[in-house]
Amino acid sequence: MAIVHAIGMPETKSESKAIAYLAKHLPEGYHIFHNLELRAPTGQPYEYDVVVVGEYAVYTVEVKGHHGTIQGNACEWELESGDIYRSPIPLANKKAKVLASHLRSQSGALGKVWVQSLILLTDNRARVRVNDEQAKQVLHLDQAVAYILDPSHLPIHPVCISHLSDTICDTISHQFRPFHRQREIGDYVVLETIGSNNLYTTLLARHRLIHTRNRFVLKVYHFDIYAKPDERHRQQERILRDAEALHRLADHPNIMHICPFPGRTTRSCYH
Repeated sequence: MAIVHAIGMPETKSESKAIAYLAKHLPEGYHIFHNLELRAPTGQPYEYDVVVVGEYAVYTVEVKGHHGTIQGNACEWELESGDIYRSPIPLANKKAKVLASHLRSQSGALGKVWVQSLILLTDNRARVRVNDEQAKQVLHLDQAVAYILDPSHLPIHPVCISHLSDTICDTISHQFRPFHRQREIGDYVVLETIGSNNLYTTLLARHRLIHTRNRFVLKVYHFDIYAKPDERHRQQERILRDAEALHRLADHPNIMHICPFPGRTTRSCYH
């Protein structure tokens, strides 16, 4: 059984399921770190669901609880529900590179440690039909264990790194921190995370000043300011489409319109 290091706490049932499964099925000598955050030299924080320190490589694992058939390409995924999200693979690869660079900067001995990204689907009935040569990085739970234990899957000549395991674990333990979630957004106090995907996070919150209604649902969009101009434009278009759809529902009895109180700086938004 692998050794589990809880840097932060799981935020979804899918994360808890993935951590428990990997801990049970990966052998002794493997280390699992979960729900941790690393700041890149630019100051940008990168969040990692799971990091596995293995015998031949370090694996960054993005956990997804998607159901049904997933279709798409290297840029976007379409779920069976019809929802369209950015492919998680490019960001997962970026996080792997950030971690590899960080390990290299901390110790010359870690310079040749390979960091491999994986996308882990916790629903074994989910099916991936994505036209992307990197779709082989998308695995189910049982597939992920077999992948991690077999170094022939790595795109490099595998070299055992077991003798560096303690150094790698010490670096992660001391340099990473738990997810730092913003718990307040303007006049809203975040109570819990309802769900999250690559486009937005859905939060349950209460308003500091409005007491006639004790719960609000906030949809907080992710916008990658480091993306290429055409990708930033696509992100803006997706956000505007959502805003327009909500605007068309303006007269629905379950939608409340909120404006900032006089003298406050909070911007008005849709809820």
